[in-house]
Amino acid sequence: RYLLCLQLRKDILNSHLPCPSDMLAALGSYMIQSEYGDYNSELHGKEFFRKIPFAPNQTPELEEEVLELHRSLKSMSPADADQLFLQNIKTLDMYGVHLHPAKNAIGEDVMLGVCANGLMVYEDEEKTQCFFWPSILNMFYRNSKFQARILKSEEDTSETIIKFSLSSYRACKCLWKNAVEHHAFFRNLKQAPEGLLHFGSKFCFQGPTHAEALEARSTINRPAPLFPRSALKR
Repeated sequence: RYLLCLQLRKDILNSHLPCPSDMLAALGSYMIQSEYGDYNSELHGKEFFRKIPFAPNQTPELEEEVLELHRSLKSMSPADADQLFLQNIKTLDMYGVHLHPAKNAIGEDVMLGVCANGLMVYEDEEKTQCFFWPSILNMFYRNSKFQARILKSEEDTSETIIKFSLSSYRACKCLWKNAVEHHAFFRNLKQAPEGLLHFGSKFCFQGPTHAEALEARSTINRPAPLFPRSALKR
């Protein structure tokens, strides 16, 4: 859990995960509580918060808000602070979405998002289309062209093909591989689906699926591990 928190903090700082200012303040306060413990007026003044990176384009106003929120978290354990950090951050629209710049069939710039639910299409930061994994029959690519064969709906069993162009063969393969991994991990119970491999690629998802991972977790009986926490500095 702590390692996931560290990765998500990095994603926020690098602007890979867009986050509104009010959420940044809450997440920043949980991060400070997790790393430094309870608020101490002698240690945690304004200068202290200026040295702790928790947001892109960090402002004095945001630092002041984080300071006030941190005061309210007295006696909260690091583990509980991490838990609240994760509970809040997973409500963000772009949480868990891997973005790939592309062009649609008519040449317009879009972003393709690969996530637990399926393939998402974004135009000007607005989600315009959703293709959920159960409706995606297969995905394939040739050179820099990515295509997916889609069932129109549960009631309408006819199929359609969506097409996108990526900047290069490498970018296209990266999108395809990312999509195949997500499709196999989140949709299947035991094994990767047939029919997702095309045009000579030998890539195949290896490892437990989401369902298998959840099942395995229920059988684990061990004490929580002890590990050092290392706070980031500017």
